[in-house]
Amino acid sequence: MIPQDKVQEILNKADIVDVISSYIPLTQKGKNFVCVCPFHDDSRPSMSVSQDKQIFKCFSCGAGGNAITFVQKYNNISFQEACKIVADKVGVNFEIRGPRQQTYSKDVVDQHALLKDVKEYAVNELAASTNEDLKSYVASRFDTESVKSFYIGYVGDSQALLRFLQAKGHSEEAIAQSNVFNVEGRSFLQDRIIFPLNDTKGNTVGFSARTYKVNDNIKYINSAESEVFKKGSILFNYDRAFQVARQSKEVIVVEGYMDAIKLAKVGHENVVALMGTAMAKDQVYALKRMNVPVNLCLDGDAPGKEAALKHYWTLKDAGLDVKMTALPLGMDPDELINKQPEVFEQELQRASNIIDFRLADVPTLEDFEIKHTWAINCLKDLKGLDNPLAEDHYFALIGDKVGFSKEALQRSYAQLQAVEKEATVKVQKQQSKNRITRWSPKQVKINLAVKDKMNYRQELQKNFDRLKGDEKVVAFNARQICDRKDVMSQYLDQKGKVLETTITLTTNDDVTCLAQGIAETAAMQISKELSIPKSNLEYIAFLHKDTKFPHIHLQCYQKETFKDNYELSTKLVESLQNEISKEITKTITQPQVVASVKI
Repeated sequence: MIPQDKVQEILNKADIVDVISSYIPLTQKGKNFVCVCPFHDDSRPSMSVSQDKQIFKCFSCGAGGNAITFVQKYNNISFQEACKIVADKVGVNFEIRGPRQQTYSKDVVDQHALLKDVKEYAVNELAASTNEDLKSYVASRFDTESVKSFYIGYVGDSQALLRFLQAKGHSEEAIAQSNVFNVEGRSFLQDRIIFPLNDTKGNTVGFSARTYKVNDNIKYINSAESEVFKKGSILFNYDRAFQVARQSKEVIVVEGYMDAIKLAKVGHENVVALMGTAMAKDQVYALKRMNVPVNLCLDGDAPGKEAALKHYWTLKDAGLDVKMTALPLGMDPDELINKQPEVFEQELQRASNIIDFRLADVPTLEDFEIKHTWAINCLKDLKGLDNPLAEDHYFALIGDKVGFSKEALQRSYAQLQAVEKEATVKVQKQQSKNRITRWSPKQVKINLAVKDKMNYRQELQKNFDRLKGDEKVVAFNARQICDRKDVMSQYLDQKGKVLETTITLTTNDDVTCLAQGIAETAAMQISKELSIPKSNLEYIAFLHKDTKFPHIHLQCYQKETFKDNYELSTKLVESLQNEISKEITKTITQPQVVASVKI
């Protein structure tokens, strides 16, 4: 248990803007900072960071807290570990003592323990095996250090593994949930080489099993999805590569774990593997958490090149710096390192942008349509780079490859820009029909009601539970985004009567980033108009997005009874409308200033 005064000392010395901007870029908007939320699939800034209150809130996914909890969630670590990181940043002496904080359910803990035992069993069985074909295959593919570092193992007999797990005390239920065995008791690991798959914290959550037999048509079998194993969230070697990538300021992304193991063997330990050509959203988030440039080094065959071109823009759109390594046609990193290690190193160091990647692999250009399609794809990617000097440089190079003049390419490029501009204008016109740039009091609707002590069950059902699963409601107070437990606790602490102010905003725009400012402004105005000290006024607020127009239920109450009743008046309604409209106008018209990013 960390002493609260130590936590407070760390928070008092930390500036949340400095802490968060060391992980992701922040943009100043009014008195707060905003950013694309790293905790969900966010394409527009929905997270707000308050330097005054030293808190962050995302009004889309609900993430919120202080500098320490941001670091905890961003790095997927314990609270103690996050305290240590922030303390080191601000010069506070802090040491982690005692056992690590437990953040998993009992079922998940049991699965981690069981799968760890499977891993250790497989490692020991490989070391003790007398199977000459197996040992010959392993020796031809991996050195001793790789086998040890990546816990490569082998499972010979399913029943022997099952008896081992039972002897270790694992329950039948836990064994069944692990998906290591089918209903007949046979394991998909049987007579295969085993590669453990870890989550971001290094917990073994699944396995990939590879055949070592030449005549086996099924090369790989992966664990089935389970409570702990979600293939789309796993990047092979992520837990080992994280700190190395931060130190080397680059992470290399390959397709297969065989490629990753080979790169690590030759000194590139800052490598992760997708385990295929697809890249899932959770994998993108994991790469974002590394906060370093990405080097896409996928296979040199057609599917690998196609995937690399797709993932380049996926990662760029997520705000990552990306470059691409072009491997010789048909070769994967593992194969190229085995045959021509010096060529692989040259290509890896030569990694560049997407246009250079395309120029390194020009298809056979025998007819006009093929040349035209290739050139247009290059021009589209060039437009995405948004660099006038790059445009001038690459027009000549693209023209040389396909035989088009620089002038013809420039005209085609201008046509692409015109088409995109026309499409953008259409979207903007459509959006502007509903977008409000200057708010008037009439666009803010206010309803006031005084309630006795809240029935928390009714209020939770009405304002929270019914809509939480659909992400149509966010609960928050002056300090944080609230979960159900927080809301219930606040209801139970509430004394006396409650003034509920329903604030309806007549717009179809997304107002999630404005909700905090609106609630604070309304609470301040209620305090002023009703002569209640702001320090004595507490609130819980619900932003609802389930109706035609978004609205906020702001439930204010006094910490200690200062007034026996709330005086509802037209003057109060008008003052709320005026001040809220001013707050919204000020926020959405405020010039944006980009905060510096500290690495």
